[in-house]
Amino acid sequence: MEQYKQEYNELLIRYYNGCDYIKNHIDKADKYMDELLKILSRIYEIVDNHPEMTKEEISNGFK
Repeated sequence: MEQYKQEYNELLIRYYNGCDYIKNHIDKADKYMDELLKILSRIYEIVDNHPEMTKEEISNGFK
């Protein structure tokens, strides 16, 4: 698998897990929000650099 696909999948998992954590621990949101935004920024970077990605891949990662 191409490196960007593997990185994207790992970032997407971290992002979704981070969102779930913040949702369940709203009192700690301030502590983790910066890291979550960094992950999201890198996700956007990959999507911008690879316009061939489908909506399915963007939302759910690569198989």
